[in-house]
Amino acid sequence: PEPSTPEWEITGDCMVEYYVGECVASPNYPRGYWPNDNCTMRLIGGDARRLVVENWIVEDGDGFQIQDENYTRPLAFLNGTIIDNNTALIWRSGPTYADTASSYSRGWRICATELPEGQVW
Repeated sequence: PEPSTPEWEITGDCMVEYYVGECVASPNYPRGYWPNDNCTMRLIGGDARRLVVENWIVEDGDGFQIQDENYTRPLAFLNGTIIDNNTALIWRSGPTYADTASSYSRGWRICATELPEGQVW
């Protein structure tokens, strides 16, 4: 059977970027996000997906929670994570910036891709 494509459901400040694939991005991406931005993202419907981190420039301490795991430096750990239908990704940014001059280049984009052929979740 053909794989079914899920859709992102988002509450909070993040955004969906369907024009570049099944991607979600930090608020104001590709510009910097703001202190205290947060959102919850879920893939609704469809098959399990593998997360691909396409961009990750964030302040220390800002990051994701997936189930009970926290990812503040997720490029190595979050990249390749497989999530199933309705798994929540929770993004939180801290209350301040370490360097306001760098805030304009900060942000993230994560895409959900089909599992490689033959890989079963």
